[in-house]
Amino acid sequence: MVSAPAALTESRAEFETFIRPLHAFVNHSPNRAPLTDWLSTTDARQIGFQARPVVGGVYLPLLRDVALWRKWALRAKE
Repeated sequence: MVSAPAALTESRAEFETFIRPLHAFVNHSPNRAPLTDWLSTTDARQIGFQARPVVGGVYLPLLRDVALWRKWALRAKE
């Protein structure tokens, strides 16, 4: 999963600045459930639903990287 701001950063260092805390949360949350937007802010435990994935942010780098966009656009035509 990639956050929208992270996907649009200019450098790998900026990308990692956004992703590092998210990565730590996912790897250390007590429930090990898919990311949810309904959790306890005091202990990071999941409260309600899960597996409501939103993966659009994965494609955000395509907005900036024309070569990457072309690569995947050509593969889609195959």
